[in-house]
Amino acid sequence: MKLDITRKIAQTNATLAESWAILQMSAERSVGVVGKRAIYEVIAMMRASNVGSFAPLNARC
Repeated sequence: MKLDITRKIAQTNATLAESWAILQMSAERSVGVVGKRAIYEVIAMMRASNVGSFAPLNARC
């Protein structure tokens, strides 16, 4: 049971990382320097909140 939960968390984290990379590449193609900086800040905040939400689950497993 623990292994299944740990595997699911790892899969979810990998999917999130992939999504952030795609979002970042899209931002780089579509906006100027100032827009990129703003988008990077938003992405950083979103990543921090998502990573933090899985931390308790990782600690329990």
